[in-house]
Amino acid sequence: MRPTDPVQPMTALRYMHSPGRVNSLAQYVEGGGSLWLLGSGGGLASMISWNRTGNDQPTITFSNLYGELVEGRFMYDFAHWRSEFRGRNQPRTATAGAVPDRAAGRAQLLDAPGCDRAEESDDCSAPAPAQQPVRLLPLGAAAGF
Repeated sequence: MRPTDPVQPMTALRYMHSPGRVNSLAQYVEGGGSLWLLGSGGGLASMISWNRTGNDQPTITFSNLYGELVEGRFMYDFAHWRSEFRGRNQPRTATAGAVPDRAAGRAQLLDAPGCDRAEESDDCSAPAPAQQPVRLLPLGAAAGF
């Protein structure tokens, strides 16, 4: 997998968290920048290069005991996760089916029952954009963090 692969490109987040790469996001936070990392893919993208498959049952697992979630890794140093977290093993699929999108040369995802969003990037298990906050404020002791 390469960042420039036209069929299955690597995300920038995964690329900068790969061994031997400069992590500009970590440098930004270390320099005093504030960051909200949203979505389930952030932890997975930042850790997948360090995954040891021996503990990936029933899902991809990143564990301190296996030497994956350790000091020097983004989720350990900045999110302060210490013991373990799990990701999804399966890529997102359409539950209602898919139809060919001949113009784009790929399948177009259809809405799952009860989901009004048909865009390929939409995840109907996540809150709709209208339900998400307009502004994200820094977390602090008053918020319980």
